[in-house]
Amino acid sequence: MSTRVTTGLGPSRPFPGLRPYEFADHDYFFGRDDQILALYRLLDRSPFTAVVGSSGSGKSSLVAAGLLPEITQERRGDDKQRWTCIQLRPGDAPLSRLASALAGPPPINGEDAEVLHATRRDRVELALRQSSFGLVAALREITSITTPSVLIIVDQFEEIFRFADVAGAGSRDFRLLAARQDEASAFVQLLLEASRDSALAVHIMLTMRSDYIGECDRFPGLPEVVASSQFLVPVLTRDQREQAIRGPIQKAGAAIDDDLVQRLLNDSSNEPDQLPVLQHALMRLWESAGRRQATGAQFPDVRRLTEADYEAIGGFTRALSVHADEVLAELPGLDLPVEQAFRALAELDKDGRAVRRALPFARLLAET
Repeated sequence: MSTRVTTGLGPSRPFPGLRPYEFADHDYFFGRDDQILALYRLLDRSPFTAVVGSSGSGKSSLVAAGLLPEITQERRGDDKQRWTCIQLRPGDAPLSRLASALAGPPPINGEDAEVLHATRRDRVELALRQSSFGLVAALREITSITTPSVLIIVDQFEEIFRFADVAGAGSRDFRLLAARQDEASAFVQLLLEASRDSALAVHIMLTMRSDYIGECDRFPGLPEVVASSQFLVPVLTRDQREQAIRGPIQKAGAAIDDDLVQRLLNDSSNEPDQLPVLQHALMRLWESAGRRQATGAQFPDVRRLTEADYEAIGGFTRALSVHADEVLAELPGLDLPVEQAFRALAELDKDGRAVRRALPFARLLAET
């Protein structure tokens, strides 16, 4: 029922690369202090918050590595935690995923405990499917929630639109398509009703790509709450991007040439979709400097990121393609399966937008 736990960033790896920042990375999350404070203030006064931004703007990272560490430290007057945080992504089974998130992680061992957990999860899902008040009912039944406030975070909420999309269903079985649309609608109504229940102090937070804002009118009541409490993730200023570069390096006890910092700032624009590319380039720079330090040829005591490392990784514009070529070179004879895998993991939606297509590993194998 708490935040997701991952192996966080640290002195040996201070940059996440292309993946979003997670809760465990918060010590290495720099450049967003003002945004974290503004988002917290909005959360504190609104039961429903939509964190909106373009692809790559850092929505998920802002919530997971910025906001959540702040509120999990918050205490009431009796020194008890104020918030219980529950996170999920809708994926291809929104109600089942919501039930699993509410039931919490399964026990590590013990057959009886696993059976009890599975039974509890099934009971929660049944409640969710029976009524639009099912989420409220389920929360009241969960005895492990002892905090006065509950925050339910639905990351990548735009997945619910793809789930309900007839074209995305990939089937001519219209009963199946209608069932998907009904489930998507039920999922949204559960969230809306929970946010209206003042007795439970439930807060709903969505992260959503801004180009899906218009899709909200599919669901009654959703456009109104999104419009009334929307947090549009701003682009990082040049100073904030510099903090995002220097902060993790200094935290890890390393150094970076000032000229290289300026090159990175100049080469990476303030367009939000450039942030993951910048993080990837920094990860590659860190690895390049580490290999050079290991040889003892230069700066043997302190890892230092230099312009020589920048050239070695291909610069900002080529760092990603150079890395991809290196990986592909390690897979001789597998060009076709790699191409098939990439094609299977992406698709165009009905408006021609390129979107991720998350697949279970077994299905990916079957398709490729």
